Amino acid sequence: MQTANRIPPTKQPSSTHRSRIPKLARQLGLGVPQVSGVSSVNVGWRTALAIALIACSGFWAGGRHVAQQERALERLGKARQQVIDATHRRDAAASALEKARELVLDSQANLLKVHSQALNAPPTGEQDAIALPAIDTAPATTRLCAPPGLQSRGGDDLPILVFICGVEGSGHHAMEAVLDDLSKKVDLVYTGYNPGFHSFAKHPDVSRAYQFSNVSLATYEATMRRHLQGRKLKGRPLIFDSRNSYPEGFGCGSLAHPDLVYLAQLDGVLFDLRVLAVVRDPVAAVMSSVRRFNVKEFTYKNYQFQARAVQEGLTMINNGLAAVPCGKAYVLPYDEMLQDPAMFAPTLGKLFGVNAGHLKDSMTRKLKAPIAKPMLGDVEEMRRHLDEFFEEQKSLWPILSGTSKLPSVSVAGTNIGPRKSGSPGNANHKVTKRTPPATEVATRRTEAPHQAGPEKFLVVTWYTNLGFNNMRFILETALYLAKLLDRKLVLPPKLRMRTCLDEAVCQASKCTKQDKNYWCPITSFLSWSELNLAGAVNPTDRVAFNKGKVKRDVNDAFPQMFSKETLFLDTLDELPSDVRGALNGSGHYQTAVTKSSNGKAGFDYHKFHLGCELTYSKVQKVKWDPAKEKDHGLAIRGFVEEFGHFSEPILHLKGTPHNIGLTPTFWATRASLDASRSVWESGVRYHPAADKMAEGVANSLAPGAEKSFMCVHFRRGDFVTAGWLGKAKDLELVKKNIARHRLSSSEPVYMATDEKNESVLDSFRSIGVRTYADFRKEVESGATERWRPMLAFEDYVGIVEQLVCSRARLFIGSKCSSYSGGIWNLRRRIQNDTSMLFTADSPTVAKGMARKEKAKPDK
Repeated sequence: MQTANRIPPTKQPSSTHRSRIPKLARQLGLGVPQVSGVSSVNVGWRTALAIALIACSGFWAGGRHVAQQERALERLGKARQQVIDATHRRDAAASALEKARELVLDSQANLLKVHSQALNAPPTGEQDAIALPAIDTAPATTRLCAPPGLQSRGGDDLPILVFICGVEGSGHHAMEAVLDDLSKKVDLVYTGYNPGFHSFAKHPDVSRAYQFSNVSLATYEATMRRHLQGRKLKGRPLIFDSRNSYPEGFGCGSLAHPDLVYLAQLDGVLFDLRVLAVVRDPVAAVMSSVRRFNVKEFTYKNYQFQARAVQEGLTMINNGLAAVPCGKAYVLPYDEMLQDPAMFAPTLGKLFGVNAGHLKDSMTRKLKAPIAKPMLGDVEEMRRHLDEFFEEQKSLWPILSGTSKLPSVSVAGTNIGPRKSGSPGNANHKVTKRTPPATEVATRRTEAPHQAGPEKFLVVTWYTNLGFNNMRFILETALYLAKLLDRKLVLPPKLRMRTCLDEAVCQASKCTKQDKNYWCPITSFLSWSELNLAGAVNPTDRVAFNKGKVKRDVNDAFPQMFSKETLFLDTLDELPSDVRGALNGSGHYQTAVTKSSNGKAGFDYHKFHLGCELTYSKVQKVKWDPAKEKDHGLAIRGFVEEFGHFSEPILHLKGTPHNIGLTPTFWATRASLDASRSVWESGVRYHPAADKMAEGVANSLAPGAEKSFMCVHFRRGDFVTAGWLGKAKDLELVKKNIARHRLSSSEPVYMATDEKNESVLDSFRSIGVRTYADFRKEVESGATERWRPMLAFEDYVGIVEQLVCSRARLFIGSKCSSYSGGIWNLRRRIQNDTSMLFTADSPTVAKGMARKEKAKPDK
């Protein structure tokens, strides 16, 4: 180290260098001492020596620090990898635990079902009577629901009591507007805030913040019995206890809430209990409560206080549901209900025992999204704090958070009708007989007087390689076929998405990826409530659905229907009796016909002139004349006669259920055609979430009072590359057709297109045409968190654009496109518009087609 510090002699520095050394020394904080008798040169030499020593020592120390830093980074990298490995092990353990938990719950549910069926099965003899021990399945905190009740202990004429509950701010009070509207069609009554109904009490010297419900079951029962015998409730078949907040009442403490365990014990004694738990985002529930509690008396209920109250309320409701018999409780997501009220009508109708159609009408009319109201304080900071809190706490309410699922609603099909005139609250009013538990109904289905037998189902082969609009056409025709056979149609579980626009967003959606394609639930595109009311079912577990059901496969069913040698009608019942009597076993007409009888022995039937666009706008009445050779050689068959006699629970009609330009059957009468069309027009409706997105685009496109705009579908893609019908390559022709039908050059024009070339799109923008790209950010920002990821799929954007075009003043479509056909069908249903104009027609054709704007709807 001494050699490293030895400095060889050098020339004396120049005057310029000498002047710089003191300055450098001062910058380094060394200073330049002035010593008497020592020349400035000597002082500069010593300063330079000091600088060199510092530099050398710094270099050595710096090298040591770099080595230390590298070792520290290595240790940090190892620590990080250990954390990652530990996280993976934790996630794997959590996944394994959840699977094990689901297996235990499934086993428990099966055990309960077997146990209940065994108790309900009537013994055939002394040797058949088996004494089954009582089953204590699990503590109330781990099971999801209680075993179904086995018998009524209070008589047959028990009213249905629907207990509606939720934490403060959940929105469960919103149901009262629905119930008030529903009461015009259904004999029901709902109670407002009534703490006495649940035996609330407090010491006379303290405030209502210290209210609590009585701990005595006998007191609870006696109090409720007294209320049920009161003038308002006595003799009513359907009672809604609708204002059960946790805690219940303005200014009450956390003990002031009903007792679900006691209510469950009174099920079958005083009433037939049903429970509806309304759940809202807990952050929104807290913020709603804090805003309402902003009065002097309750200022202590700040957002942190209310967060704890919501935490406790959710936990109490979640654990209380474990005491309610399986199949008699439902968790209703408040925000999703507001987004699509009709989707929940079938399940709630079953739970309440009312007609689902009546309930859907009331929910659609009365449920509205709440209006945002101002709040004091740092709202964003409150939300951030609450988000973190509830994320940590939500494991306390797994049922309400959706981590665990209650069994499906499975009460028997009670259908309470309107109140009888002259009997409001009458004690002699006959109430609906209490329905037996689901397991009892399942084992005695054939004995139920209101049911003709077990449900039957229709299955068709879904060709999911087709695009969405062709799939929609298959669904529409399959729905009416199922209706003709009095069966329920089994929907395809998933729809194939052809294009993902953003891989990261697609992965975050509820769709699943198999191979190279994403598959999305059909209910993401179509309204489930409408499909269900039209007779569709969508089993979540196909294996369980098929288990125990006998299936009949009919090979080549659809090829028979589409055969050119067969005239397939919906049914033969409507044919003239002389024609029916003249048909042999194969359906051929056997009576000799002369020219003199031409037309007298025939009949009329009806069909759609679908075209390659698959539109339902034009209906044709066709004459079948046995004197004509082409008609006489046809085999006349009836769909109902051909396939309606099968008794198996599942009927699978095989073959391709799609033939461009044809429906599987024709119709013997115009009335039967209209009835079939009403099935699919009422049942196949796009999801309200997509409709809301389309409404936003339409309002932005034409915000004025007139709201007038024109819509164009311009299909390019395969139409250009394959040279298909129309002049899709001729952009100037398309622009001329747009200008020809535009009210003015300022009228907004929206164009739905698969064109990707920006120069082509810019040429249309130059004449005022706008596309989805102009509204994409607006649509995405306005969509809810649940539906926003669906916009990453081109097929979903497609239905939004179809709904935009359904609102336009005028629509011009692409020839032989089922996508355009879907828009024309929407416009016929919504606007009664039967015009058909095409984007790429020549001017003479376009002029002729313009006359169709005035065409009358089919009669």
